Order: sequence, then structure tokens, then C-alpha cells
Amino acid sequence: MKSNNKLELVKILNGGKVTIPRNIRKALNLQDGDYLAVALHEGKPRIVYFPVDIKPLK
Repeated sequence: MKSNNKLELVKILNGGKVTIPRNIRKALNLQDGDYLAVALHEGKPRIVYFPVDIKPLK
């Protein structure tokens, strides 16, 4: 994935929901039902999202 460092504006909705912009979902190949991990970046006021692969327990 090519990084262009372009910031995207998102709005926090009811219950903390956010919509990830389409071009970012497409670049990360995110689909409905996928999981993202969320972390503060180096203790600074930045939030980092990254996809994770979670497999159901059998």
C-alpha cells in the first residue's frame, strides 16, 4: 500500500462509531465484519487502526 500521508476527516457517531473512508477501506481491502485493532500511538494523542486476522474458535 502506497502512503500519501493524506489525512482523512471522520466524524464520531453515536456510541463511538466512525466510518472509515472508502479509499482507505479499499487500500486495506477491508470488508464488512472485518476487525481492526486500535491503539494510541507512542502515548501521543493519535489513534492508529490496523487490520487483524481473527479466526473463529472451533
